[in-house]
Amino acid sequence: SGGIDSQVLLHVASQWALQEGVQLTALHLNHGLSPNADEWQNLCQQQCEALGLTLLHRRVDLGGATASGLEQRAREARYSWFESLLETKDVLLMAHHRDDQAETLLLRALRGSGTRGLSAIPFSRALGKGRIVRPFLNRSKADIGAYASQNGLTWIEDESNLSLKFDRNYVRHQLMPRLIERWPQASRQLARSAQNCRDDLSLLDDLAAVDVGLCQIEQKPLFREVLSPLDLLAFRALSPARQRNVLQYLLRPLLTYPVPSEQMNEWLRQVGDAESGAQGELNLEDVSLVLHDGQVHFTSRPDSEPAGASLEWLTTSPLVMAQYGSEIRLVQQSGPPPANVKTLAFEPGEAVCVHWRQGGERVQLRGETFSRSLKKLFQEKRVAPWLRGTTPLISVDGYIVWSALLGDFSPCLIDSKGQYYSFKLSLEG
Repeated sequence: SGGIDSQVLLHVASQWALQEGVQLTALHLNHGLSPNADEWQNLCQQQCEALGLTLLHRRVDLGGATASGLEQRAREARYSWFESLLETKDVLLMAHHRDDQAETLLLRALRGSGTRGLSAIPFSRALGKGRIVRPFLNRSKADIGAYASQNGLTWIEDESNLSLKFDRNYVRHQLMPRLIERWPQASRQLARSAQNCRDDLSLLDDLAAVDVGLCQIEQKPLFREVLSPLDLLAFRALSPARQRNVLQYLLRPLLTYPVPSEQMNEWLRQVGDAESGAQGELNLEDVSLVLHDGQVHFTSRPDSEPAGASLEWLTTSPLVMAQYGSEIRLVQQSGPPPANVKTLAFEPGEAVCVHWRQGGERVQLRGETFSRSLKKLFQEKRVAPWLRGTTPLISVDGYIVWSALLGDFSPCLIDSKGQYYSFKLSLEG
């Protein structure tokens, strides 16, 4: 940003990178919120040129954000851009320090956060393909100021840092000075509390991993949801606190922000009161928790997907379903064809039609003499609604002969030698 913290980080990191032979690139996001924003960007460019570093910069428009939401919108813009830039093994250094940690703990406490929130800013965490590391997190603001003075650094003073309409500035300029006046080690002790919460959080994660092992159900290979579903009975056998811990543990990598406690508690109440066949749904950003058929599902597609375009498949080689990480193979079955089943002439290598449900399809189960509505059959077999439109179907000569979820239908495929064939779904490769 060009402020004192990031200028010190730039200076320290550039010296270290030169000594270790590490490639270093600086990032600057111009929020355009200050009339001086372009001047700040130019100063950052000059500093990087003086150090022989590349500066990547970008300007964003945060128009429409209210004062109360501006901090959050700006943060989202920064991290979204950072994530788009990071490649595997990249490390993003950020200049958060111990005083930032203390302020974050206070803000989280005032919002009623639990252990996860009170653990505040992590020293390191994953971001996209790379990682964030905060080397100054155990250093005070005074340490950073002393380094800047000793090394003759210059920096930007953002006028918005003095505005008390922002919560963090209020904590920084109004609350922290009074706390430090009474308790001189307040920042250090608050940061220690955050670390204690982080230590406790690691134990909660260990417990959650054990509970997930007790509750989670293996998914069918084609229909991987965002996460494997949980068995409702096993999940309900856990205490409410452990249920909440499991969901927070599973959802944390998928969400930008934790689920509000009121929303989480209401969902757990519904889960606790649900009958065995009850339905329920909790929508969270890009993932939904769906209660269906005695299971808790984690899906990004809680409703039936629109039907995809059909395709022709030559059965000489497997059909790769890249979007699912699976493939469909033609399989020659052993033994004689099933008795009393309609047959259809078919030779290996012939083309078949692979398509998806659009509505109105009818199929005939083997051993039955009448056709059934595919929709009704999905309902009878308790196929989750959001999977019905993404289930590959295979048709030969206008007959639906196979479904990825329901298996074989009539007629049976028979070649000129009397061998019969079916299809098999498996993980790709």
